[in-house]
Amino acid sequence: MAWRLAAWWAIPFVLGPPLLSSDVYSYAAQGALVARGLNPYALGPAALSNGDVLNAVDPVWRNAPSPYGPLTGLIQHGAVALGGSPVGAVVALRIVAVLSVVVIGLCAATLATDRMRATAVALTVLNPLVLLQVVSAAHLEGAMCALLMLALVACRRSPALALVAACAATAIKAPAAAAILLISAQHWRMARSWTTRSPNWAYWLQPVAVVAACWLTFSLLVAHSWGWLSALTTPTRRVHPRIAHRAARRSTERVRELGAVPGHDCGSAGGWAGGGGVHRLLPRGDL
Repeated sequence: MAWRLAAWWAIPFVLGPPLLSSDVYSYAAQGALVARGLNPYALGPAALSNGDVLNAVDPVWRNAPSPYGPLTGLIQHGAVALGGSPVGAVVALRIVAVLSVVVIGLCAATLATDRMRATAVALTVLNPLVLLQVVSAAHLEGAMCALLMLALVACRRSPALALVAACAATAIKAPAAAAILLISAQHWRMARSWTTRSPNWAYWLQPVAVVAACWLTFSLLVAHSWGWLSALTTPTRRVHPRIAHRAARRSTERVRELGAVPGHDCGSAGGWAGGGGVHRLLPRGDL
């Protein structure tokens, strides 16, 4: 019943435009950079020059390098290759988001008790935040959380598989790295090697070996993949006052360009200074 209700509830978010965020267009632009052989960790979507993808990206992020991991680059590149167009790439990323939510719900039901399975599904796939941020906005946090949920399920059987899933989640977005530390700590606690006179070094080194192998494998999947480590600070650099001023200036220039287009009367020079042109272009709630 919960799954059926979730399917009907998610239809408007699956078929409608992205809500609350336009990051999915940045994903598509970064995938286009990879498809053209450019380094998304050194260049922003502005390197695409002109086009529908660039026009859809938020001006604040057009010069921002990708702060995401190598698996994100692989997903973005695959979405562009399968979609064949900007709209097709967005649709492909939306499909990834829907599949991620399904995996999250299945894992939540697996981890819950029999009496709480319906509640676990309702709190995940029916969660308004999940529907808005993951399904509608197609944020790749959905894929990251799906891999983290798989890691929790795998913890019951194999800590090594759990570490692989956690490393894959980290290769999408860096905050998932906290799960690697927690799973390793749980593995070492179960080993109890510190209570013996001759520690079992195999148990201590297994998580380190698994993580190192995963990082090497994921980093070699795409070109320029090591660059994401130096691009992790991209979101913090975006709030610099100079960057905000530059973005505002570009937006103002765009509004002035619209004033020269028939049908977009931005007012005279005096009217513009008084805000007359702005009032004609922006909704009342934005003023």
